[in-house]
Amino acid sequence: AFSSYWRFAEFFCVVEKGQWGWTILGDRPEIDVKHYLRDYVFIRSQDEVLPDLPDYLVRNIDLEPTKKQGKALATMFEDWIAILEEAPDDPVLASNWLSRLTRLQQITSNLGALPKDSGGFHARSSAKEDLLIDLMKNDDIELPMLVWTWYVETTNSIVDRLSKIKDLRVGKVTGAQKRDDKIATIEAYRNGDLDVLVLQMGVGKFGHTFTDTRTILYHDRSFD
Repeated sequence: AFSSYWRFAEFFCVVEKGQWGWTILGDRPEIDVKHYLRDYVFIRSQDEVLPDLPDYLVRNIDLEPTKKQGKALATMFEDWIAILEEAPDDPVLASNWLSRLTRLQQITSNLGALPKDSGGFHARSSAKEDLLIDLMKNDDIELPMLVWTWYVETTNSIVDRLSKIKDLRVGKVTGAQKRDDKIATIEAYRNGDLDVLVLQMGVGKFGHTFTDTRTILYHDRSFD
C-alpha cells in the first residue's frame, strides 16, 4: 500500500519537512491504527484480557531526607553546589538548570548516585532505602515486589542492602548488563525464582509483564 517509508510515515504521523530533512513530530490521533493495521497488529487492553485483576492500592509515603541528603539538597538548591562530608575536596557542581535538576534527582535518590570528578561515586545515603529496609524487616511488604529505579548506583545500593536480609532472593536489571542476562533475570522473577526485582526504568523496552507482582515500589520518579 505504501511504496516508501515516508509515504507510510506521512499517513500515520505528523511529518515536518525542513531544510535538512524530514522529522516525525508525533502520530496522527485521527488515524485509527488498529483499523488500518488490523492484519498485522493485535491489541487488547488490560481491562479486556484481565478483568479479574484487583484494583491498585496506592500508598504515598512522605519522607524527610537523611541528614547528609538534607545538607546536599539545601546547598544544591540554593548555591548550585553540593559539598559532602566524606569528600569536602570533591564538590558536586551544577553548571546549568538541567544539570541542577539532575543533581537534585540524584541526591534525592541516593547520595551514592552522585559521581565524583576524580572517578567513582560518593558515599551512599538514602532515606528511601532506609524506609524500604524497615518495611521489609517489619513484614509490611507483600512479595513478589518490583522496585523501579532510575540510576544504576541506586540500583546497586538497594540490591546490596536487600541481599543482606536472610532468605530474600533479590535480582537486578540495569542497562549496563548484557541482553541475555537481563532476559534471564526477568524470566527468573516471572517464574517465581526471585522475591524482589530491582529494575532500572531505562530497560522497560523489553515488553515484560508482571501479573504476579504484589507490590510495586517507585523508588525514583520517572521524568522526561
